[in-house]
Amino acid sequence: DYCSGALFATRRELFKKLGGFGAEYRPGYYEDTDYCFKVRAAGCKVYFQPESAVVHREGGTAGTDTAKGMKRFQVINQKKFLTRHAEALKLQPPHPGWSNDVALKSLAWRNPKRVLVAAYNPPEFDRDSGSKRILDLIELLITDGWSVTFLAQKWTPSPRYTRLLQQMGVAVFDGRHTPTEELLALLKFEIALLAFWPVAETYLPALRKVSPQTRVIVDSVDLHFLRVARGVFKEAADKKSVGALTGSYGSNTMRELNFRSRDCLILLPTWSAVRIRHCRWPNGAGLFSWVHSAICRTSAR
Repeated sequence: DYCSGALFATRRELFKKLGGFGAEYRPGYYEDTDYCFKVRAAGCKVYFQPESAVVHREGGTAGTDTAKGMKRFQVINQKKFLTRHAEALKLQPPHPGWSNDVALKSLAWRNPKRVLVAAYNPPEFDRDSGSKRILDLIELLITDGWSVTFLAQKWTPSPRYTRLLQQMGVAVFDGRHTPTEELLALLKFEIALLAFWPVAETYLPALRKVSPQTRVIVDSVDLHFLRVARGVFKEAADKKSVGALTGSYGSNTMRELNFRSRDCLILLPTWSAVRIRHCRWPNGAGLFSWVHSAICRTSAR
């Protein structure tokens, strides 16, 4: 919504064009909020930089008592602000009625095109190709105008990969400590892109319970049951023995294939995927090419 006047930066020409801080807010309070609302009304955007840090002593200049001294203008100017921006304030999202990290972040997301991307961890794009695929899909969604929220199921500490997503404008949540059902109910995602079947198995029940309108796409990235089976038989062939698949393998295979509550399944266009596409998948399956960006993301290093 706005950046506090404790520290923000704006272009001089834009500041002059919009009339700077409103004189009606002198000697202070709400002039920063008013300016940011004018910036938005002019078709520009207000950005928050999550890595910025500033020490601001609350009430260090005017104290904290709003009934006396300069501090009383906080109440006086609030009324001026409410009057001036009454129409814009009508478009603000409703107050959630409760306050936590999820609720506070949700108030910043006005874009109706909201997509949830869930995976094991923030994509480690320079360590494995599956992560690179996820990051490229996120970039495609952002380019197409979607607001992306990322939910990490396991959350292995990886500050530089988390930082890259945040600098792209992606809200990142630790799935271990995030009230998932509250997040889904509050943001009402239009699409949920779940990478890897164990991740889908974790979040599909909550999605169908509190956000049934969300279209769920499961990106298998690979056909894991085929990869495991080939590994077992190759190892057996190398040892000149007979390979055998275990009951655990059969159970995992059924779990991987049995996503009856999803809306779409994405498979890689390998020969095996092409063949399995013709099986009787509920709601159908589609092939999505392995598209990799040629951009070297040095900012994450």
